[in-house]
Amino acid sequence: MDKFIYEVSDRPHVTLEVHGELKLRGDDDDHVLVKPDSPDDLKVEQNGSEINIRCLSNCVVRVPPSTTLEISQSYGDVTIKGIEGAISLGTIHGNLSVRNLGTVKIQNVYGNLEARSIEGDLEAERIDSNATIRNVEGHLKISFVGGNLTIDEVTGGVEASANGNLIMRCEPEGDQRYALKAGGNLTWMISEDASAQVEIRKAAKISANLPGMSGAPRAPYSFTMGEGEARIELEANGNVNLNPEEPQFDFDFHFENFDEVGAANAAADSADAIADQVTRQIEAQMEMLERQLENHLSHLTDHISMSGLTQEQAERVQQRAREASERAAQRAQEKMRLAQERLERKMAAVQQRVEQRARQAEQRARQAEQRAQNRERRGWSFGFNMPESSRPPMPPIPPIPPMPSRPPMPPVPPSAPRAPSTPEVENLVSDDERLVVLRMLKEKKISLEQAEKLLAALEGKDI
Repeated sequence: MDKFIYEVSDRPHVTLEVHGELKLRGDDDDHVLVKPDSPDDLKVEQNGSEINIRCLSNCVVRVPPSTTLEISQSYGDVTIKGIEGAISLGTIHGNLSVRNLGTVKIQNVYGNLEARSIEGDLEAERIDSNATIRNVEGHLKISFVGGNLTIDEVTGGVEASANGNLIMRCEPEGDQRYALKAGGNLTWMISEDASAQVEIRKAAKISANLPGMSGAPRAPYSFTMGEGEARIELEANGNVNLNPEEPQFDFDFHFENFDEVGAANAAADSADAIADQVTRQIEAQMEMLERQLENHLSHLTDHISMSGLTQEQAERVQQRAREASERAAQRAQEKMRLAQERLERKMAAVQQRVEQRARQAEQRARQAEQRAQNRERRGWSFGFNMPESSRPPMPPIPPIPPMPSRPPMPPVPPSAPRAPSTPEVENLVSDDERLVVLRMLKEKKISLEQAEKLLAALEGKDI
């Protein structure tokens, strides 16, 4: 995949039109990097720090974090991460995933929306499928969601409308306004000590047991919680459920910073602590489910008594309600079981990783110790890089064994003519030649037998 780099300032403005999938991320570089599937599909126009990108295929883009971004349209899925500047999105024909961004405005998404860790406001006109919003530090406004909508933790106010079910997990803040509409059921996990003025404008049934409520409420219905600081306005074609905030499960434990020495013990201690925490959370969750079941059944009894049903019909309704509640409790237990299994798998992987690091550290220590021993052994055995005075003495050279005496020369027969008596003949082997032979014998270059034969040959004898 070819890449193209465009130098810009640290605060560029980038506009995009992508006819495939787009993956865009903020990087700490003063340039814009573009990777299209094919160079022929890319057209870029640059005017200083303003860049207009048009790509007819899938595209990967890297920009400085402070970039202001505008996407007119994209015909595939879009993923955006790590941008601090303002972001404006037109029409996204696929799914949209945004994370760790500043302010975000969205016009239309034909797929699902997943937004997380938004530091500013988040505004969306239309999401045709489902939407999940988590951790928005500003104001949240979603005009229409075609499917279900889930909202977790919003610091500012909330205005949201969903054609399906709407689930809200958020503590109302100060004098903020929360206006929620659901085509299905609307559920808000709200704490009992919240401070809000609550107005339920429309609901098939209201299920709640909160301070300030009385009797068996029916919409429209209003009540005040605490000092009544925040304003809550709720509408649903289905039921409105206001329940105390459920315990939150957070299994994002991090073990990357463990030291290798003692890491296994630390992991074991953390595992025990996490197991205790999970146990307490599961017990709290089950107690909450039991309270909700009793609350639902008690409200159901009040409604049945006012409905004019016969005793047999009332018993059948209560039985179906009890079975439905039990099924809901079983589903909740199954979810908790799966969450605990995921935790156990994660802990096992962490334990394995920690043990591997400990083994690697131990192996490195053994190798270092072995290398030190080898260096020490080489230094004392062979005297590498050692001064002459500190080297060990060489062992003495063993003495050369004495040469055996030669047998006496046999007498020359009288008939044999005597050789001329000249110095050259009488002194056939000189002292220098004997010294050479003896030196070779001393240096063990020849054996004793070989020395005798060599001397005899020099003297002209047959052996």
